[in-house]
Amino acid sequence: MQVNLPTNLLRSFVAIADTGSIVRATDKIFLTQSALSLQMKRLSEIVQVPLFRREQGTLVLTASGERLLGLARQILDLNDQAVDSLDRAGLHGPVRIGIVQDFGDDILSGVLPRFVHLNPEAELQIRVGNSREIKELLSAQLIDIAVYYSVEADDFTVSPAQMIWLGDPRLVERERLPLAFMAKPCLARDCAIAALEAANRPYQVIVETSNISALRVAVEAGLALTCRSSAFLGHRFSAVEVDSLTLPTYFIAVRTLPSAHGAIAGLADLITQAIENLVCPPFDLEAAFGVREAVDA
Repeated sequence: MQVNLPTNLLRSFVAIADTGSIVRATDKIFLTQSALSLQMKRLSEIVQVPLFRREQGTLVLTASGERLLGLARQILDLNDQAVDSLDRAGLHGPVRIGIVQDFGDDILSGVLPRFVHLNPEAELQIRVGNSREIKELLSAQLIDIAVYYSVEADDFTVSPAQMIWLGDPRLVERERLPLAFMAKPCLARDCAIAALEAANRPYQVIVETSNISALRVAVEAGLALTCRSSAFLGHRFSAVEVDSLTLPTYFIAVRTLPSAHGAIAGLADLITQAIENLVCPPFDLEAAFGVREAVDA
C-alpha cells in the first residue's frame, strides 16, 4: 500500500532537524510548539519509525530520521519548483478577513505570511473583534473570510471548542472568585457567569477589557481566572476545575463569501488547518518521540 507524506509535515520535520529544537523551529514554521509536536507525532505514525532521540538536551535524528531528512529536502525542493513554475493567477487587490480575537496572533503570524508570499499583489485588511461583530461584517459583505465562535455546529464548523477555566488554580480557593472577561457581548463570559450563578458561586469581575492582550496579561499574571477555549493561551495553562462546574462546548466556524476569489478560498483552507492544529490538546512528547523536549532558556 502506498503511503503519502504530507509536505507540511515534511517542512516542519526539516525545520526541527535543522534547529535541533521544536521551540526554535517555531520561528521558521510559525506554528505553536504544541502544533509542531502534533505534526511530528503524525509523521512518526505515518512512517511507523521513530525519527528523533534526545542527546544532551537536543533533539537529534535517528538513523531512519537521517535517511528521511535528505529525501524530505528533495521532495520539498521539487514541490516548491512545481509551484513556482505554474502560471498561477495570483490575487490582486484587497483580501478582507474578520477573525475572533482568540486566534488573531497565530493566524496573523503563521498563515498570512505564507499567503502573501504566494499572492504578493494582495492587500490584506484585518478586522479583529468578537463573534457577533465578525458575523455582522460577513452578512454585510464587508469581509471575505470570517472566523468566529458559534453556539451550534453548522456547515461552516471546522472544530469544536470546549470552554474551560484558565488561570492560577490557587485562585479557586478564594471566597469570591476573581474573574477577567472580554467586554460584552462575549459568549465565553455569558456561559461562565451562567454556570457560576446557577451554582450560587460568589464571584467578582476584576478585569473587563476589549483587548485580548490585556486579558492574557491578567490571566498570566495570576490576577484572575477566565473562561475561554483552550486556543486562548496556546496550552500555556492547564484547565482549572472550578467547583466541578460544567461549561459548554462551542464551535469554531470559518466562512467565506460565495463569490470569493479562488485564492481566498485557499486562504480559508489554510486558516482552517491552523485552527485545527491550535485547538488540539497537547500530548506527551516522550510518547511521540521517545524523548522529552526541554524549553530553551
